[in-house]
Amino acid sequence: MTCKMFSKLLKDYIVGELFQGINEVMTMHMDKCERCKQEYNEQLEAYNFIQSKSLIQNIYFISSREYILKNIDKTRYIRRF
Repeated sequence: MTCKMFSKLLKDYIVGELFQGINEVMTMHMDKCERCKQEYNEQLEAYNFIQSKSLIQNIYFISSREYILKNIDKTRYIRRF
């Protein structure tokens, strides 16, 4: 795994939206790369801070991929004969 790929997947890793195998690769990469481990710790701290300071309870952050998939107008893509 490259550092660029790690950074791209980090948000989903923190919120627990990756497959187990990818989680393991991310963890192994952090064991070898101090810079990525530091980036993870900083983003995790920011995520935990935001979660703890939210005024409204039960707010969940979703990945941009999940947001896009939920908001696609599926009726536009139905084949019509």
